[in-house]
Amino acid sequence: MTHIKKPSQIKTRLLLIASLVSLIGISTTGPFIATTYGNPLAGASFYIDSTQNNAAKQASIWRTSRPNDAAMMDIIARQPKAYWMGNWNANSQQAAADYVNRAQAQGKTGVIVSYNIPSRDCGSYSAGGAGSHAAYRLWVDGLAAGLGGRKTVIIVEPDALAQLDCLDLEGKQARLQSLNYAVAKLKGAGALTYIDIGNKGWLSSSEATNRLQQGGIAAADGFTVNVSNFYTTSESTIYGDDISNRLGGKKYIIDTSRNGLGSNGEWCNPTERALGRAPSSITGSTRIDAYLWIKGPGESDGICNGGPAAGTWWPEYALGLAMRSSIQPVSTRAAPTGATGPTATPSSTSPTATAPVTPLSAAVTAAPAATDKASEVSNGNGGNKVLGNSAAVAAKTNQKVTPVGISILGISLAIIIGSVVVYLARYHKKYLQPLLIRLKLSRSSKHHIAG
Repeated sequence: MTHIKKPSQIKTRLLLIASLVSLIGISTTGPFIATTYGNPLAGASFYIDSTQNNAAKQASIWRTSRPNDAAMMDIIARQPKAYWMGNWNANSQQAAADYVNRAQAQGKTGVIVSYNIPSRDCGSYSAGGAGSHAAYRLWVDGLAAGLGGRKTVIIVEPDALAQLDCLDLEGKQARLQSLNYAVAKLKGAGALTYIDIGNKGWLSSSEATNRLQQGGIAAADGFTVNVSNFYTTSESTIYGDDISNRLGGKKYIIDTSRNGLGSNGEWCNPTERALGRAPSSITGSTRIDAYLWIKGPGESDGICNGGPAAGTWWPEYALGLAMRSSIQPVSTRAAPTGATGPTATPSSTSPTATAPVTPLSAAVTAAPAATDKASEVSNGNGGNKVLGNSAAVAAKTNQKVTPVGISILGISLAIIIGSVVVYLARYHKKYLQPLLIRLKLSRSSKHHIAG
């Protein structure tokens, strides 16, 4: 005779199954888990180096004579930027150790750009690098030793893979071998290594993938896109995701330092550009580990469009980027970190003079504030915008994602536990009660024998 379950039995079991399904769904696809899962930089607070803060120093100079411009400069000064190391750091171990010590003293995560590959920039505006690959490897050894096993992000050799074509076959092989060496050495020293692969306007996704595979991506934590360029975050995300898919889900970082208004087709000091979104490891993507300001806003790309030598601080260009930015200045007049620090070393050259300064208030052509369509990060419900500084982004995430995820997770667990209790109480009395009776009789028997 077939046993027909009562409606109450069916409801309870359906409730249990539904609760299990909801728990699994939240755990595997929900935004609460997805925003941090697998990101080695989750929760990281990046270091603002007072010894390299040209914007802070400029703001201090302008505080009385040009207060409005100083407030704009504070926007840049208050954001973390990468520390570029190259042939101007003859003692790479000491330079790296000093930087990481400063970051560690503040409980922050440092970001270093390794920029010393031989034949750097194919002899263009940022020409230089180590004199030989043997010298380069010794320099990398020093950099690795300076890290001392401390967690630091290393951006490995911007443009080195994208510019392979300017080398002969022997030069290409030597460069690829040195990149593989650098990744392995730095990774072994505790660094989080990201190999640069240029930008969406340079290499196709398939070619970028091929070069990354030759350059040591298997041993690296990921790759970087848009370093020192201007493509929007959305454009860079499409490009980065395509490469990531081809690499089996490899993570990446986007340089957002100057992409607030996107690219106008130029890469060297283009006019009318803007700051992009502020640095943060809160990206809303399981593939993007961070948005970083790898290129220092205000550091020249080279002698083009009226700019000074590559890496030289150019305050008027920096001011224009800030004025067109969607990041708002703070109301305080307090000088930001580094306002009284020493003159910073430009990113791609040895210490040089600051470019001449002329008032910009009337010189900067009015332009729309940067919105960066890439900043309109979709979370699956129509594209909520995530703009502004990292604190604002974190606040939005904490308010709209994390508590909701925790609440739903808790409710699901409570339903499951309650369902199990109800199920056992209602439908297993015939198993539980006889067991309890047997246990009681057994204890009584033992007591009787002992007596």
